[in-house]
Amino acid sequence: MIGAGTLGMCMAINLVQQGARVTVIDANAIASGSSGRSVGVGRTQFTDLFEIMVRVHAM
Repeated sequence: MIGAGTLGMCMAINLVQQGARVTVIDANAIASGSSGRSVGVGRTQFTDLFEIMVRVHAM
């Protein structure tokens, strides 16, 4: 498995829970790529105005 960011680690955990042996490899430090820079942007697509405002403020 390649990538120690959010998606890579979630996938690794899921595979381990299913009995697989997993090795996580990343080019840099854990979450040093896009996961480390996301600042919670993933949920800003919701249409609730209050939640959008909270996330914009957090960024």
